[in-house]
Amino acid sequence: MDLNNKMPANSQAAVALVSYVPELTMIEAAVLHGLSEGLQSKEIAEAIGRKRPTVEGYIRALYLKFHAKSRAQLVARAYRCGLLSDES
Repeated sequence: MDLNNKMPANSQAAVALVSYVPELTMIEAAVLHGLSEGLQSKEIAEAIGRKRPTVEGYIRALYLKFHAKSRAQLVARAYRCGLLSDES
């Protein structure tokens, strides 16, 4: 039985999203962790020893990798992919 033809379109998109886990650099992972903690770009920059515009560039790269339109959506998708956990 082909489940893809039986699922609503939005469910198919959700399955595709969960099965896609983007590769992250160590810096991108650190930025993502900072975002998951609710830190602002400036705070993340201070924590990882980079400048704020550089961190904002990493955030833009993460938006592209996760096909996200907001920080909240980015973090939610990272949780769903298993890249973040409640213990991290």
